[in-house]
Amino acid sequence: MVNIDNGGIGRLIFGILVMVLGIFLFFYEQVDTYELYGTPFSISRGYPYQFVGILLVLVGIIFAIIGGYRWKLRPRKEMLKSNVEVVNEEAEDSSKTQDPLKLLQLRLAKGEISKEEYAEMKKVLEE
Repeated sequence: MVNIDNGGIGRLIFGILVMVLGIFLFFYEQVDTYELYGTPFSISRGYPYQFVGILLVLVGIIFAIIGGYRWKLRPRKEMLKSNVEVVNEEAEDSSKTQDPLKLLQLRLAKGEISKEEYAEMKKVLEE
């Protein structure tokens, strides 16, 4: 499954579209047209979707707020993640340079040096 994070812009656009639809439904008037003795006339039957329109506007506002909030915070989150990665890299680098014996053990574990080379280097470090 692919995880796509658009930073909330999708929710923001969806919220705006739902609000526009809600406003349209709120003001939609149902009109019946009749003809009596050759003269057309209209009778308004009211606004049947007014309640649905109000609900859609409210739902749209909620989606727009959530999407806008996430969209606004996205660059800050990425910046924080990159700062954490830099701090972690610096911590790893400093820990490697502070303890040469651990670095030597890592090189042996990775197979970069043989056991004989490890023993010789360990003797030199312990002196």
